[in-house]
Amino acid sequence: MKRRDFIKTGIVGVTALGSGIGVGNILLRERKIGNRFSAYAFLPSKEKIIINYLNLFRTNIQDNNFNNFLNNNLLDKIVNKKFIVTTNYLFTNKIIEIKLTKLTDKISSDIFLSNSKKLVLNPEKDFSISIFNFRNQIKWKSADCLLSIEMKEQNYLSDFIFQNEKHIIIENEKGIIDKISLAKNYSNIICPGEIGNTEVELSGGKIKIKDSPCRHKLCQKMSALNNTIACVPNKILIKTV
Repeated sequence: MKRRDFIKTGIVGVTALGSGIGVGNILLRERKIGNRFSAYAFLPSKEKIIINYLNLFRTNIQDNNFNNFLNNNLLDKIVNKKFIVTTNYLFTNKIIEIKLTKLTDKISSDIFLSNSKKLVLNPEKDFSISIFNFRNQIKWKSADCLLSIEMKEQNYLSDFIFQNEKHIIIENEKGIIDKISLAKNYSNIICPGEIGNTEVELSGGKIKIKDSPCRHKLCQKMSALNNTIACVPNKILIKTV
């Protein structure tokens, strides 16, 4: 079965505008505030470590409830929750979703960040000093949970006018390489990346990484947990929109 409802483009500007990914330049050394970001951290499931990590995003997540919960170490009020932040634009809000998922296997701790200019941020060159130092502190510790933070803008007017079905967006460093209806089923979607092809299966609204050229296979572990998948070595990002 051939797929006809796909797009292929190398225009990074279009990708940045429509994808909703981006860590915001607060995470960069320029220290400018950005509107959108995606951050994924494999961490030990220790409350202190998770709280310290979330504290790194205070400036970027300007929500009173989030800050109050964080000040009082109320982790259960933060994880697996959504926070809505109003903006200066009519009909537009920011939605921040924070998820904490238990891993079935323990792996080495690490942090993955992405923004609209660069799909995979280089920790040595692109991370802020605070995130760089935190990463060094947890780098070789054993991780048993995945903490994801995603912020995107939602326009209520456009959502009302264009009530489209959900899709998965597949991106590499050149931009969007596929947009596929989540209602479809495909046994083998080839995603070209920096070090080879990542093979994806879409079935019953679920995304599964069948094979990847990366060594640690973290993307396969992520695909078993949720519908946002990052393959850092191959520089592939897959998410539901």
